[in-house]
Formats: sequence, structure tokens, C-alpha cells
Amino acid sequence: MSWMETLNRNMWPLYLLGGLFLGTFIGYKVLPQLLSPPVAAVVETESAAQLLARQSLEARLAEGLVLFDGVDAARVQLSVALAGNRLSDETLRGIAKNVAKVLGILAALMTLRFMIQAIGKGIGVEEENGGC
Repeated sequence: MSWMETLNRNMWPLYLLGGLFLGTFIGYKVLPQLLSPPVAAVVETESAAQLLARQSLEARLAEGLVLFDGVDAARVQLSVALAGNRLSDETLRGIAKNVAKVLGILAALMTLRFMIQAIGKGIGVEEENGGC
């Protein structure tokens, strides 16, 4: 019996996955937008010093953009001193956690696959024995 026939006869795994995805979507996307309290608009006034600093920054950015208008292609050379750099313990722990997460997800997927196969074989045995 193929897996498609098994799914046609037993739709509960699809309903379960659909409910899981729908619940996750509603829980993380819809409800926070519906239930979040309204945020009061905060109006700030700029002081003269802040206004002057912002205007000078915008002027310098505009000058920089004008300088880059004529650039067609640019090459950047990065140099890193590799002799003194070592991976910190925190970085190694982060890498180990990410590898463990990937392995955990793979293990869960393999377990789910074997469960679906076992359900399919169990259904096939019941039909061959008379289908009580």
C-alpha cells in the first residue's frame, strides 16, 4: 500500500499538522496584533543643538552620496591578522548549540517518518486480516 493511499484513508496526521501550523500562525502573527495595547504617540521636540547636528549630518551624507555617484566599480581589500585571533568559548558554545538544534530536528523528522510508516503497516495488516 502506498503512502498516498494510507493518507487518503487516515487524514488525522494532515489535520494535526494543519492545526499545528494554523495555531502557530495565529499565536505569533494574528493575536499579538489584535491584543496589543494601543501605543500613544510620543511627540518630541528637537532642541536647537539637535536640529543643527541632524542638519549637518544630513549635509555630510548628501556630500558623500554625490562623491559616490561617479563610481562604477570598486574593489575592497580586507586584511585580517589571523595569528592572534581565536574563537572564544561563547562562539564555540553558539556553534555547538546550533549543531545540536539541527541534529534534534533531524532526529524528530526521522522519528516522525518511522511512526508514519508503522501506522501505514498497521493499517495494511488490519485490512488483510479481515478489517475488523
